[in-house]
Amino acid sequence: WKERGDIVADTTLLTSTESEGRSELQFANAHADDAHADDGATQLSSMTPILLALATPIGILHTALVSFFLVNILYNYFKCVVTSNTGPQYDSVVRELALATQFEYPETEEELVRCRKEFERKIFEGVKR
Repeated sequence: WKERGDIVADTTLLTSTESEGRSELQFANAHADDAHADDGATQLSSMTPILLALATPIGILHTALVSFFLVNILYNYFKCVVTSNTGPQYDSVVRELALATQFEYPETEEELVRCRKEFERKIFEGVKR
């Protein structure tokens, strides 16, 4: 089973026997191989270890956290792609953002041209550095 990469269930039976004042642990079916495949060892699919790991509280919390992040990222991406960036509602949000950041929002065509030139100058100076 090791050469094939199969996972064999560890059907461990824990028994405790008291003999001569000492405890002895006996394990049955701890290591199954091809010759002893019918000793109670069952072949597991490749998904079984994953499902067993998810059955623990830490596995459940980890899966929930990863699922939350994945859904959150996909939802935000979808909303960014679908959201329209035009209209009066968008303009009011942009103006409010400009006020909050103390940015002079261009109202006229001349102010827009001046803003673009100033932006290009800042970019050019940043590239020179």
